[in-house]
Amino acid sequence: MEPSSTHRRFAGIVARRVTLNAGESRTVILPLDTNELGFWSPQTHRWSIEPGAFDLWTGQDSNASDHLAFTVTQ
Repeated sequence: MEPSSTHRRFAGIVARRVTLNAGESRTVILPLDTNELGFWSPQTHRWSIEPGAFDLWTGQDSNASDHLAFTVTQ
């Protein structure tokens, strides 16, 4: 294993465009693959995810403004 770091990366998750009217809200579900949360371990030759706190930022570009915090326990 390797990473135990904080870094921001573009995961490239693309969902369908959701258009909202002013004041409207909607739940959007984005399935995450192991590749989006983890890293490739050369020792085990597979994708690994470290347990810990994650922050998911969403937006139209690198100035992502919407934030969701979650924890991976296993």
